[in-house]
Amino acid sequence: MLIALMLGAAALMRMVESANLLSGNMAFKRAATLAAEAGTEAAIAWLALQDAATLAVDQAAKGYYASDASNFDATGNRGGSLSSGVDWKSDNCAGATLARCLKPVAVSAPDAAGNTVRYVVQRLCTAPGAFASSGGCAFHFPAEADSSSRSGLSYGRNQRLAGAPLAYYRITARASGPRNTVSVIEVLVRF
Repeated sequence: MLIALMLGAAALMRMVESANLLSGNMAFKRAATLAAEAGTEAAIAWLALQDAATLAVDQAAKGYYASDASNFDATGNRGGSLSSGVDWKSDNCAGATLARCLKPVAVSAPDAAGNTVRYVVQRLCTAPGAFASSGGCAFHFPAEADSSSRSGLSYGRNQRLAGAPLAYYRITARASGPRNTVSVIEVLVRF
C-alpha cells in the first residue's frame, strides 16, 4: 500500500512539473508573438514616413523590397532554387540554394523579455518601379464617399473606383527569444 501511494505521488509530481513546463513555454511563445507585433508596428511606422519614389525601389538596408518575392518562405522550412527566404540569422540564408535571400532589419535592442525582433517589408508587385510602370501590383481602390442618399454610398456612379490606388505591402516579422522561442507573423497593410 505504501508503495502504491509513493508511485501515485511521483506520478502526480511529474504531471504538475509537465504542466508548469508547458505553461512556461506558452508564456514565452506569447511574449515572442507580442514582440513580433511590435516589429510590425515599427515597419508600419517606417512605411508611413516614405514617399512613392522611395517605395518604388528596393531598400535592402531598411528591410524593404519593392517587389514580391516568388514562392516566399518566411519560416525557412521550405527550400529549393525557386523559393525565396529571409536571412533571419544573418548567415546569408545558411548557404541554402534560393532564388532570393531577403535581408531583414532589426528593431533596436532586445526587449525586456529578451526577444530580438527583425522584419522585412515587401510591396506586392511583380517588379520594382512606379505603380503604373511596374504593373502587376495588388491595389486597393477606396470608394468615393459621394452619395445623395443618407443611407449609403451611390455605387452605381462612375466614380465608384475613382480614388487613388493604394498598394498592398506584406510585413513579415520574426521574434526570437529565450528557450529558443520563435514567433513569425505576417500582416498585410495598404498605403
